[in-house]
Amino acid sequence: MATNHHIRDHKQEVTTMANEIEVETLLKLKIQHWLQENDLGTDVYFYSMEEWEARMEKYGNGAVLNMEFEGNLYTVINCGFETREGQALYEEFVALPEEFGLYVDFGHAWSAHFYHV
Repeated sequence: MATNHHIRDHKQEVTTMANEIEVETLLKLKIQHWLQENDLGTDVYFYSMEEWEARMEKYGNGAVLNMEFEGNLYTVINCGFETREGQALYEEFVALPEEFGLYVDFGHAWSAHFYHV
């Protein structure tokens, strides 16, 4: 027979997992919308924590959401500082996860990883 303590711990674990999935989904949707608004949405791929860790990459493990990118977003992330418009787009991008209590870290020139603050 399960104790109340055990049941409470299990409920907390399920709630935490649901919140992580919700944060991952909402952040992904927010990023996708921003990419479309700024015509940066080509060659961008998203990965859950589990999908990314299965790749056995050096960077990004433990992140709530991972993404890899090429094309226009790659240019903004790696060369955005060269123009005012590029710098503004870069700053907008790195601010996107803040409302979810996350920050972005760039593991490779082609990848972004979103972690809890």
